[in-house]
Formats: sequence, C-alpha cells, structure tokens
Amino acid sequence: MKHKQTSQLILFALLISASAVSFAGRQGVSFFYGIGLGAAYIDESAPALEFDAAASGEFTVGLEEDGWAVEYSGYQTIETGTSLSTLDYKLKGSSASLSYRTVESGGNYYKIKYGNADTDVSWSNGATTTKVNGNVYGLAMGFRLEKEKRMEIEYDFFSADSASGFADTHMVTLRYLFGGTPGRTGL
Repeated sequence: MKHKQTSQLILFALLISASAVSFAGRQGVSFFYGIGLGAAYIDESAPALEFDAAASGEFTVGLEEDGWAVEYSGYQTIETGTSLSTLDYKLKGSSASLSYRTVESGGNYYKIKYGNADTDVSWSNGATTTKVNGNVYGLAMGFRLEKEKRMEIEYDFFSADSASGFADTHMVTLRYLFGGTPGRTGL
C-alpha cells in the first residue's frame, strides 16, 4: 500500500510541475470525442491461470483546457481464451481520468494521465462476474492529422486494488479523436 501511495504522490508532483512550466497557452475550453481499437493483457505474476491478450474497442469523451483534460472512456474486449481450454473471459469497463497534454511541436504531442477504472470480468463458464476497481496510469503520443482531428497511441496500466485479488492489466490503444483544441491553421 505504501508503494502505491508513493507512486501516486510522485505522479501528482510531476503533473503539478508540468503545469507550472506549461507552454500550452490559453486555448479555452473544448469538447472532444473519439473511438479506439487496442488490446488488453492481464498479467499474472504467479499464474495459476494464464490469460491470452484480448482485442478491445473503446469510446472516449472529454473536456480540455490549456493542456489539461478530464476524460471518460468506456471499453470492452472480445471473448478470449485462457490456459484452460474450457474457460474464456471478457472485460468490460470504464475509466475517468485527469490528463495533461504537452504543447504540440510539429503536430506531435505527449500525454500523461491518472484516473480510476471499474472493470467487470465475465467468465464463459457462467461463474459470477468479477468486479474490479483500481487506478489507471497512462502515457500517450499524439499526432495532429487535421485542424480538429488527432490520433493517439496510448499505453495504460490498470492497477487493481488489492482487495479484489485480481491481477494488473496492460492496455494499448490506437485512438482517433475529433474536436478538442484546434491545431494551428496550415496543418
């Protein structure tokens, strides 16, 4: 638990520091939304059960101002196998997060995020759905495609709370976003 609190404190300090030296400028409040495709992998450190990577899809909405954004994402994976041939699983959940996007340079930018996620793990054998809560930490690189269209490749680490007894999950998503702070004209 102490490691978790320390990492949250360090992340918070980094976000505040990034804000203090921000060059994002006064861009105003804007709304964005997008869709994404990716993969999720459940990481078992002492595997009694090994999970296959699962293809996923997501929908994201958010509000951003001066580089800061509040994002909400809903995601779901397809049913995927495990090391037991008779047991498959599927993830479905949502996350709410605070993110910071750096100023664009040459149409590229970086983003860090921190938030909370709730995930339901459904099992093919009819067992009760497992509900997992935890924190999500993310890093992304974005590319401006047009004035109000962007593409991001994002890595998220979902750290399940210890009470759930569930393993951590890694997610990689390619996201296409519409709206948000417009890029410079001439892109």
